[in-house]
Parts: sequence; C-alpha cells; structure tokens
Amino acid sequence: MLPPPATDEARTQGVAARFAGALTRAFPDALALSCEADRIVLDVAEADFRIRVRPATASAAGRMDINAVFRASGAVEGTWWTQWTVEAGHGPSEVSGAAALLVKEIRASRQRYARMLAHGQVVDF
Repeated sequence: MLPPPATDEARTQGVAARFAGALTRAFPDALALSCEADRIVLDVAEADFRIRVRPATASAAGRMDINAVFRASGAVEGTWWTQWTVEAGHGPSEVSGAAALLVKEIRASRQRYARMLAHGQVVDF
C-alpha cells in the first residue's frame, strides 16, 4: 500500500499522486511538482528530479527509479547527471513508507551535491 492520496495543490493523478502531499511539505522550495501516472517531476533551484514509481506486487518489491540533473554556476560550473533505484519493500508496512523514503533520498542527494560544491569540486555521486 502506498501513502494516502495527496490533497495539496499540484498536478496529480495515478499512483504518483499519493506522493504529492509529502513532497510538497518536504520541499517548500520546489519550483515545480508534477505527480502523474507513475511519474514524479520535482524541480528545485539546483536540480531536476524525475522519478518513476513502481508499486509492490505479489512477486516484486516496490521500486523508485530516480534520475537527477544538478546544475552549478560560479566557481564550479557545470551539469551533473545521476540515477539510482530504491527498493520500497514488499509488504504494506514497508511500502507505506515509500513517500518518506523518497523524501530522504532526495534530501540526501541534495546535501551530497551541496557538500561537493562547497569543497570546490563535483565528482560522480
């Protein structure tokens, strides 16, 4: 089972809509948020995130495929791409935390990127 349907203002429909509330609350700095079908698009000042949500089935764990593009200007300029997959679990108790897990993953990637820029270099994530 995924998180409850969102009630926040965002373009929402399909399974991804269940993530809109948590993402809206977690990222008030979002420039854009769209949750349609099985896709989530989250744009913030330094990055764009594209997430595909695949709910758990009887034979497969739930998964979130995350693609991110980070941009920098100033002393360190450039664009960096990264992608990773997160398993959200099999049972209702594990999958119900999928929105919280996604928020944690996005926050962690933003923090890693900020630390790398602060040290004047960005390498592969």
